[in-house]
Amino acid sequence: LRFVRAFDIWAMPSLAEGLGLALLEGMSGHLPVVASDVPAMKPLIEGAGGIAVMPGDVDSLASGLDTYLALSEAQLRDRGEQSYRYLSVHHDIDVFRQQYLDLIESSLPEVLA
Repeated sequence: LRFVRAFDIWAMPSLAEGLGLALLEGMSGHLPVVASDVPAMKPLIEGAGGIAVMPGDVDSLASGLDTYLALSEAQLRDRGEQSYRYLSVHHDIDVFRQQYLDLIESSLPEVLA
């Protein structure tokens, strides 16, 4: 997390993604996000109030970054906080851990049988 917090903006120009977990990592650092508009990340980008760009479109990515770079420090910080609030409400790590443990525990009797 200390490395994530070293950035001002989290950019994720992927051509494809399975889960978009790295995008969530960026949000955990209170960073505004700009990422490729691919199915796995689209709801995350929208929920976080981020900027979606077309995959492989360098001009679109540059434009998204320019949009953030044109903001004041306070505005950029506000966008990062919006991103973090979305993460906290919809992708809380403690809830994820508990759901994962519940899944393992519910499957364990079947595995051991």
